Amino acid sequence: MMKKFFKTFIGALSCAVMMTCSALGASAVSDNSAAGFDGDLSNCGVYDEKGLFDSDELAELDELVRETADELDMYIAIYLSDDARSEYSTESFADENYEALFGEDTDGVFYYMDLSEQYSAYDYISTSGKAIVLYQDSIDDMLDEIFDYLPASGETIYASEIERGIEEILNVLENYGDSEPGFWDYYHDTSTDKYIYYKNGELVVTSSKPAAAILKNLVFAIPGGIILGVIFYFMTKSHYKFKKGHNSAAYVCHEQTNFTQREDRFIRTRVSKTRIQSSSCGGRSGGGGGGGGSHGGGGGHR
Repeated sequence: MMKKFFKTFIGALSCAVMMTCSALGASAVSDNSAAGFDGDLSNCGVYDEKGLFDSDELAELDELVRETADELDMYIAIYLSDDARSEYSTESFADENYEALFGEDTDGVFYYMDLSEQYSAYDYISTSGKAIVLYQDSIDDMLDEIFDYLPASGETIYASEIERGIEEILNVLENYGDSEPGFWDYYHDTSTDKYIYYKNGELVVTSSKPAAAILKNLVFAIPGGIILGVIFYFMTKSHYKFKKGHNSAAYVCHEQTNFTQREDRFIRTRVSKTRIQSSSCGGRSGGGGGGGGSHGGGGGHR
C-alpha cells in the first residue's frame, strides 16, 4: 500500500513541477502598452474649478506640482471641483480626465478634490502606470494623512487651507513614491483585464499574468490538490474491498460444450480524425473599459 501511495505522491509532485514550469514560461510578456513619462510637464498643475485662487497664486501652485512631478518622473494633476458627483461619477471623471491630459497607460496621478459643499465630500486618487504599483496598497493611508489638512464636509472652505492641503498631497506622493516595487507587487485592473507590474526593471501593462500571480495561485492550489488526492485515495480504499477475480473457464461446463469450428473473421476497420484548430488552444480576447487605459486608485469621504 505504501509503495502505491509513494508512487501516487511522486506522480502528483512531478505534475506540480511541470505545471509550475509551464506556467512560468507562459508568463512571458506578449504585449506591453506602458507609455511611461516623457518629461512634458505642461499639463501638470492645479485645475481650480472652484475659483479659489487668482492667476498668480495658481502659477505658484502649478510650479510646486511640476517640481514634484519632475522629481517623481510622473504626471500630476490636482482638480478642485465645484460640482457634486456620485462616487462612481467621480472615479470615472478622474480616470477620463487623466487620460485626456496625459494619455493612456502613462505614469501619473490625478487627485480629485470635492469642494462642492453640497454633501459628504468624496476625494479620489486616480493612478496610472507605475503610480498604480507604487501607491495602490497605500491609498487609504495616503488619504488619511491628506484629510488632516483639508476641511471636513460642511466646514467653511478657505483658500489658505486648500493651499496647505495641496502641499500635503505633494508631500504624501513623495513619501510613498520613493519605494522600489518588489517581485510580489502587481495590480490587476479587472475593467481592462490588464496586469501592471515590473519585470526586469521595466514597467509592464499587459494581459499576460506576472510570475508572482501564477506562483501565488500554485502555492495554494498544489498542496490543496495533493491533500484532496490523498483523502480521496484512502476514502476509496476504505469503502471497497477488492477480491482477486476468478478465471472465466470456471464458469464453462466442458462436458457439454463442443466447438465444431473456430474462426477469426476481420470484418472492417474505421479511423476517425478530428482537426484541432490552433486558435482553440490558448489566448483570450481583450477586456472591457471601452478601449481606455488601465487605472488604479481609491477614494474616501472627508
